[in-house]
Amino acid sequence: MKTYIKEHSHLGTITLWLVIMFVTMMTGLAGEYQGAKQSQAVLAQSEEIPFIDSMDMVYQAGPYNTYEFGVYWDPVTFGPSTDIGTQGPIKHGTIDHPVEVQMSKDQEDFRYVITVASVSSGLNPLPISVDSKYGLSVSKSDEDGTSNYTVTGFEKLTSATVIPFKVTYEDGNYSLIYIQFTPQDSPVTSSTINVNYVDDDNNGVIVKTDTIKGNVNDTGSYAVTAPDKYQLASRQADSINYKIQNTNPDLTVHLKHQTESAETLTKVIINYEGAGNLTPSAKSVDMHWTGTKDKVTNQTTNWSTSHLPVTINTPSVNGYTADHNSVIIEKVTGQATAPTDKNITVKFTSASVTPSNPDGGTFTVNPGTPISKGGNSGASWNPMRPIDPNGTGLPNYAVVKGSVVYATKKIYLYRNANFKSSERIAAYSKVKRINRPMFVVIGYERSSAGALRYKVRDVNHGKKTAGKGGYLTANKKYVVNGYYKTLPSNHRMTVISTNGIHAYKNANLTGKAKTYKRGTHIRVKRIVKHNLTTRYQLTNGYYVTANKKLIIQGNY
Repeated sequence: MKTYIKEHSHLGTITLWLVIMFVTMMTGLAGEYQGAKQSQAVLAQSEEIPFIDSMDMVYQAGPYNTYEFGVYWDPVTFGPSTDIGTQGPIKHGTIDHPVEVQMSKDQEDFRYVITVASVSSGLNPLPISVDSKYGLSVSKSDEDGTSNYTVTGFEKLTSATVIPFKVTYEDGNYSLIYIQFTPQDSPVTSSTINVNYVDDDNNGVIVKTDTIKGNVNDTGSYAVTAPDKYQLASRQADSINYKIQNTNPDLTVHLKHQTESAETLTKVIINYEGAGNLTPSAKSVDMHWTGTKDKVTNQTTNWSTSHLPVTINTPSVNGYTADHNSVIIEKVTGQATAPTDKNITVKFTSASVTPSNPDGGTFTVNPGTPISKGGNSGASWNPMRPIDPNGTGLPNYAVVKGSVVYATKKIYLYRNANFKSSERIAAYSKVKRINRPMFVVIGYERSSAGALRYKVRDVNHGKKTAGKGGYLTANKKYVVNGYYKTLPSNHRMTVISTNGIHAYKNANLTGKAKTYKRGTHIRVKRIVKHNLTTRYQLTNGYYVTANKKLIIQGNY
């Protein structure tokens, strides 16, 4: 019984000991686990920081070689603040100012030492590492009696190379030390970068070229300075970062012209004539203009008036009738050409004589367009009865209001008389004669620069554009009358319409008498006006259309 109790007590002691050991082991593991978690948390929060600017920190690096008298280390100081001449504090070892190292010719034996340490911690060096892509090795060394980190493997560098080394501080944060290693047989190479200043207001013409000079791998920021009378374009930065390579693409700086406001004064002079001693005196109206002057070209454009339109009524003269009841001077916006003085003439006719324009009417005057000799230039007058051979009071190539025109080249229909691509209503391509687009002229207008426009309605039946209204150029190189106005010299015409044409007994094209197929040659004896169109009378007495899309003069 006693023996049993002794053994049992012994077993209890062993059991208690095992329990204590287990608890101790688990406590240690828990502590290690907690420490690992804390270390991971520190690493997860680590970030790149600038060199620690403290007197406690030591930053040194230098070549490490063996000479006759033993190990030789020639350290230099880098880091937060090194005074270089008059340049002030410069942080060496940064990407902008790397530590520059000229390697020995025997690169296989060349080694380099980097030390970052805290004085208060006994100058125990902090860990140094480098990305493996550079082919270098970093290892801790105690060869000279102190602990440093030695870099080897420089035989793999064939040209000047900037390499970042990572130093990790005790709190897990780190700094990058940039060092440029240059082999002795690969001297520093100089290079240049051209900076071209281009004029965006003049199709990108180069107005100035500057040059950045330096060595390969140099980096910096180029300060952009606009030449006289220019300014930087809206999205052009005032500085450009660069890095010099052996071969460098040009840098481009975008410029635009400086401008300033301009003013001028012109006159619209309304002259009256034809009423003898009762003829009213001329009236002069001042036109105040503002424009934009380009400092580079010295040209002023974008002329505009603000006090218009204004109407000048024609004075009444007993016993006389004026050919215009009033003159309207219209508002102008964005005129490209310089404004000039303008003369307008209103004529009086004795009441006993029927005037050329008995229904009166008005002149609508653009006050800024140049004066033509012997006429009321700039007028976009639409008389109720014609007074000029073409019936418009406009240049002799202009067609009479209500006439039909067609396009001979590609044209656009615009919403306004000042043609802008953003205001195009429709496009009409250049096509064969029989398919040319046709329009009825319903009015006239001038652009702010004085160009004559036709106000038209599209009459291309069956087309998507049919019925659309807008403005066309009146340039006869693009738009001409859709009906013949003259007889052919040989009195022969050819039918070109795919469906042929009909001949009629009457000039108003009623009483169909005959059909002529495409390609038929017909003889005409005279041309007849019908309203604002024309007809040809054939030698057999019948009438056919003079529409240029349906027939053509001569044997075709």
